[in-house]
Amino acid sequence: MVSAFVRDTGRPVLYLSPGTAERHRAAEDIRFFRDTLDSARIPVLEFPPAEPSSWHGRHRDHVAERALVCHALVTGGAIVVVTTPAALGAPILSPKTFRARTLTLTVGASLEREGFLRALETAGYERVETVVEVGQWSLRGGIVDIFSPTHDRPARAEFFGDEVESLRLFDPTTQRSVETLGELTVLPLAGADADHALPAWLPGETLVVLDDPALLEAPPEEAPSAVPLAQALDRFQRLELPLLQRGGGRVPR
Repeated sequence: MVSAFVRDTGRPVLYLSPGTAERHRAAEDIRFFRDTLDSARIPVLEFPPAEPSSWHGRHRDHVAERALVCHALVTGGAIVVVTTPAALGAPILSPKTFRARTLTLTVGASLEREGFLRALETAGYERVETVVEVGQWSLRGGIVDIFSPTHDRPARAEFFGDEVESLRLFDPTTQRSVETLGELTVLPLAGADADHALPAWLPGETLVVLDDPALLEAPPEEAPSAVPLAQALDRFQRLELPLLQRGGGRVPR
């Protein structure tokens, strides 16, 4: 139903599940039906919650997933974002800051390398000796390795002075190149000035799909949003799956 709605209307969907397991299951189900409907170009992305305050460090995969959702939203077009009440308050950059900190490398183009390396730090990337995880970068002579969320492998950029001479994805275990790129987009990760939340990013035509209408009444510890959940989503059209399954509702257009 969700896949068909997005395919037919081109509107974005925010699918709200109770918890992490339900979020994973819903995303897999939506992807399955998306592929069945031959709508594979519609991204179905998960938006995980922020790490608890007691967690020292950063869950890189979660940060990467949230960055991919932000990238899809600023790019525009149809998208399904599957999330939970707890994730709606996860701090992310403003759309304006996200766009400004998104970096693009193009083979053959000139780019002031030292400025680019400073921009990587500003974008939330960690400098390491060897890149193995998303959100890391390293420097060896004229070679910069970067692991952006846009790819499932790190990329190697070779510079000749300030010119990008080549871009390749590589296997971090063997260090062998696996794919040649013409361009690489480096997405910013959450920084200290991440003061926005997902609802503020969503366009007005977004449809909110609820696994359970009681999710709107989630207690603060389960939905750490700056405002009550129902209020944060009040400007969006909503669809309650239990009501639809009982025949008491219809899919909006």
